[in-house]
Amino acid sequence: MEEAPVHLDASGVLREVDELHASFIAARQLGVLCSLAGRADAVEAHEKSFIETSAALHDQLTQMDRQIATLNKQHDAQINALQQQHNKKVSELSDELMRVREAESTLAAQLTHTKQQLNHTHAK
Repeated sequence: MEEAPVHLDASGVLREVDELHASFIAARQLGVLCSLAGRADAVEAHEKSFIETSAALHDQLTQMDRQIATLNKQHDAQINALQQQHNKKVSELSDELMRVREAESTLAAQLTHTKQQLNHTHAK
């Protein structure tokens, strides 16, 4: 069996070319759509990863902020304790200095009195 040759006129050839061209364009558009869909999936995966990473970093930052606040409270408590110790020591030393000055004044008065007695006794 032999097939009969197909005879196409110019308009038939143009129709075939147009159909092939339309098929090519449709295939290309489908490829572009598939590529875009793949890229959209990749973008979505990247966005999900970014959100998860951001959330993890935010949690770490929040934890660090809490640790810093705790350390600041401890530091403030230590400073307050040292300040109280310092103030107490300054007060004790100030009291001691006043007692020493009073004793010095008393001794100076006694020395003056003793000198006067010696001068008086020596003069007789």
